[in-house]
Amino acid sequence: MWPTIIGAGVSLLGGMMANKPKTKTVSNKDLAGNYTDFKANMDRQNALSESLIDPNSSYNQIMINNLKKNQYENTAFANMLNNRNMAQGGMGGYSGIQNQQRTAAIDKSQQQTEDRIQNMIANNFQVGLGGLQNVTRGYQQYGDTMAQNQLNNVAMQNQIAQAQSQSDFQGILGFGQGLLQYGLNNV
Repeated sequence: MWPTIIGAGVSLLGGMMANKPKTKTVSNKDLAGNYTDFKANMDRQNALSESLIDPNSSYNQIMINNLKKNQYENTAFANMLNNRNMAQGGMGGYSGIQNQQRTAAIDKSQQQTEDRIQNMIANNFQVGLGGLQNVTRGYQQYGDTMAQNQLNNVAMQNQIAQAQSQSDFQGILGFGQGLLQYGLNNV
């Protein structure tokens, strides 16, 4: 009789006094620390892509100024050569035809520079748009990782809560089984 009652009491107390699992979940804030380099790179790529798309961005303006500067230097060099030829009398003196040819060459050079600028802006737009698409995929992966972590934390907390509630009831059921066994054996 006494061993059955003692066993039932131990079962009850065991369930009530059992060590509850101690778990530490990883918050998204903690997890984000592991992804700071990834997110910083995505932010930099996003900024670069946006500057490529914007024709008025400092990046595109610097490139435009470089193309124009090259065109001005080429025009200045052509003028210098033309003036030297004229000074040496190589063309028989300065004429209106030569002036028209020089003006046409300058106009052609300016038009080529404008074409290069428009092509560069169009190309940069395409490159920037592709970069933004990659950034979007990267941000989606980052968000998916954070969401999956949150789901894992909730699932683990639910499992722990269920296990804790079951351990208390198992102790009570063990006590009840012990009393029932005692009653059945002593009737």
